[in-house]
Amino acid sequence: MFLEIDHVTKHFPAPDGRGEVCVFRDVAFGLDQGEFLTMVGHSGCGKSTLLNIIAGLERPSAGGAVLEGREIVGPGIERMVVFQNFALMPWLTVFDNVRVAVRAAHPAWRGAQVTEWVQRYVDMVGLGGAEQKRPAALSGGMRQRVGLARAFSTEPKVLLLDEPFAQIDALTRGVIHRLHGHPRRRRGDPALGPDRPHDPGAGGPAGRDPRGQDPAPAHPRRADRRPGIPETAHGYPALSDGDDAQGGHMDRTAALQAIRQARQTRGISYDDLAKAIGTKDATYLAAALHGQHRLNAEEAKKLAAAIGVDAETAMVTTAMPLRTDFPLTTDPFKYRLMELVGVYGDALRDRCNELFGDGILSAIDCVVKLEKKGERGVLTIDAKFLHYKEY
Repeated sequence: MFLEIDHVTKHFPAPDGRGEVCVFRDVAFGLDQGEFLTMVGHSGCGKSTLLNIIAGLERPSAGGAVLEGREIVGPGIERMVVFQNFALMPWLTVFDNVRVAVRAAHPAWRGAQVTEWVQRYVDMVGLGGAEQKRPAALSGGMRQRVGLARAFSTEPKVLLLDEPFAQIDALTRGVIHRLHGHPRRRRGDPALGPDRPHDPGAGGPAGRDPRGQDPAPAHPRRADRRPGIPETAHGYPALSDGDDAQGGHMDRTAALQAIRQARQTRGISYDDLAKAIGTKDATYLAAALHGQHRLNAEEAKKLAAAIGVDAETAMVTTAMPLRTDFPLTTDPFKYRLMELVGVYGDALRDRCNELFGDGILSAIDCVVKLEKKGERGVLTIDAKFLHYKEY
């Protein structure tokens, strides 16, 4: 038996603090490789709790879960969960939410390998062009797709889907259907997923409407796509939030992503690249590569030569900075702080990753200090940078 649930019982403390409440008792079943199991039951019957036990996020009160002959005692990269509430890291972009999982699954991979692998799965779920958006800017279905990309990108031995069709559209159901046909699934790894007793939105096999037709593409192929701008894996241009005066936000976002990937592939640091093209400093350059600052035409040409992209693609860095969305406020101090985060946030993250290795800033050890120096105020943030594997 590949995965065995061995007479599992789970109790939770009673709401009134007296005794315990039994969620389920003596649950026992097994899965062989290649099997797909759906658990059906009313809300609160323990479906998600059982999935969490298999994922290693909960401990059973009695019994246990066994994978390939070894008892599950904690989380593991070989068991990936697509959570009902998405469980994305809000401070990370779409790309980086998937990248965290890939780096954990393949710690020995170089940056270019990780980038290529992440982009493959982002494109696979139809989020090409939305890589730099954070979860707050995504719809529920898009967030679900990020979770799917993250889960499938590690090629897990067991895939756990918590009500995957409860909040998503027909297109996203089609994505799940296509991903289940992924080579890893065909090699025989099992998947489990609780669903509601009756899901009229499913309409039959995942990804098809009740008439049996495949969902239409999210957007038509653009005949006027500019050269040098990458398409998604499905042959469609990257997603966008609208067009601008510089030839289209769709093309520009994808071009900036291509430029950043080219820099990473070449292994050129922001410091060395800033020196090569003669721009102000590495942080300013990083912000320009995220569309939040501008290079002049001569700097853009040098950028193209340094990282190996065509000149037309590099020229997007000379356009007006992209508008950054952040909460409106009438307080000028708050507005300026949010503006700084909006402009420099992505650039500083890239610089930190380059200088210290991929990780996150620890909120626990973070110290913010404000000092007066003459007529100016200096705000200093001192934080510990932790690697993902240590977090």
